[in-house]
Amino acid sequence: MNKDSRNYEEEIKKILEENDEETPFEFIEDIPGLSELMEDEEDSKKYLIEEYPGLYRLKKKDEDK
Repeated sequence: MNKDSRNYEEEIKKILEENDEETPFEFIEDIPGLSELMEDEEDSKKYLIEEYPGLYRLKKKDEDK
C-alpha cells in the first residue's frame, strides 16, 4: 500500500466517523444500472466524477459535462 492509498483511506475513515449515523456511500453493485454506466467510458465521463481512485460521485445537473 503506497502513501497516497493510506491518505485516501484515512480521509474516508474520517468522513465515515463524522457521518456515524448514516454512511454517505453506496457500493456500485447496489445501484441499479451503475455498473453498465461505468463500462461506457463516454457516459461515465458525462455523469460521474472520480474524486479519488475508486471513489466516484454523480455530477450535479449544473456541473459542466
